[in-house]
Amino acid sequence: MSPMLQLRVPVRLVQPPRGRFLGNELRGAFGQALRRLSCLTAAPSCEGCPVRRRCAYGVVFDPEAPPAPLHPSLRDGIPAYVVEPPPYAPQSVQEPIVFALTLLPPAISHADIIERALRRAWGNHPRLCSGCQANGPIERTLLPPVRELPEETIGERLVLEFDTPLRVEQHGSVVADAKRLRPADLARLLVRRLQQWDQLSGERLSTLTADPTLWQAITIDARGLFPVDLHRYSRSQGRSHPLGGLLGPLEVHGPRESLRALLPLLRHAERLHLGKRTAFGLGRFRLRGSG
Repeated sequence: MSPMLQLRVPVRLVQPPRGRFLGNELRGAFGQALRRLSCLTAAPSCEGCPVRRRCAYGVVFDPEAPPAPLHPSLRDGIPAYVVEPPPYAPQSVQEPIVFALTLLPPAISHADIIERALRRAWGNHPRLCSGCQANGPIERTLLPPVRELPEETIGERLVLEFDTPLRVEQHGSVVADAKRLRPADLARLLVRRLQQWDQLSGERLSTLTADPTLWQAITIDARGLFPVDLHRYSRSQGRSHPLGGLLGPLEVHGPRESLRALLPLLRHAERLHLGKRTAFGLGRFRLRGSG
């Protein structure tokens, strides 16, 4: 199984941030710094750039569409990283926050320049904190394959605890009422995210979700989820985009055999996040079991 590499950097804020979610601002600061360090052409866009497949920014942050997508939904470029922002909550200037990036296979060979970008990102991003700075060494952690994690004893319930908004769409509309979620939605989210992983890594984890018997006895309880309304401002487009979704616990119930088969797939998705806008840090959850 292809590796993932996580980079963690403490960042000290010099003034309180504007909102409770920093994923978009931290991602934007990183992207700007990476482009300044790696772009060779100074072109306004990566579209049509002859070195896009070798440039760290073009490979990691703004990749081109895959030449042979595994699914029609993968017709756009897939970012080769996952933003790990602080949880959705008020942030204090008293203690450093921790911002992390999980690098997916295409990005790992660019880890050195990504680390340099992380060191330079914060001081030139006044919308975030008017001069915040890296507040310590950057920690690198090679994440072991899920199959190498210790075997877990589980009961008949798994809980996905979302601490950044889960953004789900049904028929083109964002789900704001958790009562509308169904097991099929979870299956669809998991399949899509694993398809993206397969596209980047060359593996075929998504095929493991195709067994219909895996989902026949699965039910979910979404009553613990609640909606939050977020927006991000795109300077390149000059307008605001919604980032809201659902926060809280999502319970998955089923026979132990079904949950045992589902567990490694959810463990993998735990690193990749679920739902829309994972590149901004949305859809992060922590998985816990319960009898």
